[in-house]
Amino acid sequence: MKNSELKITVIIISLLVVLGTSMLSFHFYQKFILERPLAEKLSDRPEVEDVSINKQKGKYLIEIKVKQVSNLEKEFTEINTMIKSTLQDKEYELKIGDKRNQNLEMVFDNIQIAIYDALDNHKYVWLNEELGRYIEPRGMTYKIFIDDQRLYLQINDGQSYLYTIINRTTDQDIV
Repeated sequence: MKNSELKITVIIISLLVVLGTSMLSFHFYQKFILERPLAEKLSDRPEVEDVSINKQKGKYLIEIKVKQVSNLEKEFTEINTMIKSTLQDKEYELKIGDKRNQNLEMVFDNIQIAIYDALDNHKYVWLNEELGRYIEPRGMTYKIFIDDQRLYLQINDGQSYLYTIINRTTDQDIV
């Protein structure tokens, strides 16, 4: 092997080692500096049952199963603030899990039109009245919260509960 071929081989091997080390360091940073501490911090909340953090297409998908809470907006806001402070400017999607049953699914399917009509026309008092007329006769309870970004709906049916968070702007999905 010539001296110049040996130099090129050494350079290529060195580049591969540096690239591999960089990728390994980045993976370590994501897993042990960001994801694991965030999952532990979220899991320490008494309202949180389970936390799952995955990175997909450059975006964190954070799924949190929450116990039955009295104020979904407050819980979501506190969780979201914790995530933002940890991930800072990194992109993420937060999904809140619940414990829904078939009755809750049926009720939600039937009230979706009223929810989106209220969102489109800013008729939140009307929505609250409609939800009461539809949900309460079924022996269920509900709470609705609204902030400048989202509408939060929680419906309880005994030990089962449904949480839905809907962005108030039409260019974003349901959480």
